[in-house]
Amino acid sequence: MKKRYLLFLVALIIFSACSPVETENTPTLPPLYNEKPLVTPTLLSLYTTRPTNTPKVFPTSTPLIIPPTSEPVPRWTILSQPGYGVELLGETWDYVTDRWGDSFACIKYENEEGIYTWFEQCFAFITPDTTFEGILAPFIENGYQEIIPQNDYSQTGKHILVGKAEDYGYHYLELLSTNDYLYLVEIGSEFDNSGSVQDFYLNNLYPINNLVIENMLHKSNIKNIEPTPISPSQMALQANLEKYLLHDYELGMGWVQISDYIPEGENYICRNFELRVNEDVTWVESMNCIYEKSDNFEFSSLDQYILDGDEILESSNVYDGDVLIYGYSTGHLFYNAWYYKGDLIYRVILETRARVGATVEGSFSENVDDFLYRVLMVNVEKGNK
Repeated sequence: MKKRYLLFLVALIIFSACSPVETENTPTLPPLYNEKPLVTPTLLSLYTTRPTNTPKVFPTSTPLIIPPTSEPVPRWTILSQPGYGVELLGETWDYVTDRWGDSFACIKYENEEGIYTWFEQCFAFITPDTTFEGILAPFIENGYQEIIPQNDYSQTGKHILVGKAEDYGYHYLELLSTNDYLYLVEIGSEFDNSGSVQDFYLNNLYPINNLVIENMLHKSNIKNIEPTPISPSQMALQANLEKYLLHDYELGMGWVQISDYIPEGENYICRNFELRVNEDVTWVESMNCIYEKSDNFEFSSLDQYILDGDEILESSNVYDGDVLIYGYSTGHLFYNAWYYKGDLIYRVILETRARVGATVEGSFSENVDDFLYRVLMVNVEKGNK
């Protein structure tokens, strides 16, 4: 059995006290969630999350009763939702466990390919009982030595990286604080520990550790991601189709626009959104896409995207054009809606968590149907202006 040494458990005791198939008759379309990543590679492939075991409903994540005066920590500050793994730098990291409180959120992943490695990331509000010094102290007391970090966050706040050769391998903590927040990544690897603690980190663990820290800084608006440059042809497509896409304020309160996806040589543009509110919400992410129709396009060709297990859904709303809506469950619920009107094809994708007893059709009828319809109608209305 692999050993797990998580000194951060000590600190958290303080916390708790505190290729789609292309045919000549179909336009080029983006893949579905359960095929391959959708979004432009930036820090993280948002849509490569997948169940790494048989997901229970909110595995180990019981919504807490939060006092009215308290501001619960936002779940979106960490990489993904409980029960789901993530793809980072081309590697699959499996979900292990998670912990939540009214001032902190933590989630742990592991990678068993090659050298066994795990990491746990935590985001926390700074409180009188949860401080930079308080989190660091038990590591220093246990002989962890300071390591020269690759990134300089001195303009952001307090920053330290410490590490130690344990019996099982290497163990590190990177800790960063700003005026209001604490960012922590613990990472360990089972490997011959006779080498340099500094060199092992830089040669093996730095890329992943840095990615996780940067992602948290981005999600809490401390540090912005530099946009990926696009070609003249992508700019032309953007100029033609971007005006049809929704903005976050049109989706509703709490939705945040994450990125636009404009693939080179293709005929569509997509915009990704994430729901960011400090409460235990069901909806997670959404995507809005606009496609230029090819000359030989037939709406029935979209049926090829319906996979085994997908449920065809009938909307209670009236569409003036061809519409296809289907959903599926992977522990989370996913919905795809296609609407063909005029010379454009509109698409909306929604991901939600599955509450106890929730079904694809039940959740669709309850509120998803109207959400998808509203987005598609705004797309069309924008085209009529």
